Amino acid sequence: MEDGVITAALCVFGAAGIVSSFLYAKGYARFRFFFLGSVVVGLTLSLMLLRFAAVSVVFVMILCAVWGLSSAAFSIAVQAEIIRNAPGEEQTVAMAIFSGLFNLGIGTGTFFGGQVVTFLGIENIGFAGAILGLMASVYCFLVVIARLREKPSRKTQ
Repeated sequence: MEDGVITAALCVFGAAGIVSSFLYAKGYARFRFFFLGSVVVGLTLSLMLLRFAAVSVVFVMILCAVWGLSSAAFSIAVQAEIIRNAPGEEQTVAMAIFSGLFNLGIGTGTFFGGQVVTFLGIENIGFAGAILGLMASVYCFLVVIARLREKPSRKTQ
């Protein structure tokens, strides 16, 4: 890809992240479980389709939009759930732990991605990420959302 296309793809990714903030504001309160599940699936699909999207700049831009939207929406939704479920005096600590885990995830993902590139090739990086995303999606639906549904949040008490 040319430098200009890469720059445009990064701009689309970032702009989609801004759009996700508006989508969150409009729909998260009413559809929080659907929203949370959708963004995890969106991240997984983005990674899974990465290699296939490379055949067309248009597909790359669409994929970057979905990926950027899902990435930002995931972070916003998880932060909202932490604030919703942590006791008031513990919210700051809970958010600090989330921030640390988020950064640990970035570092671990970088290491994992480097290993994939070294041993399987750059063309398989999306598939490797999609495997992790698929596991995260299953966990999200079977454990996280199930627990959130059965436990009343602190905001509703």
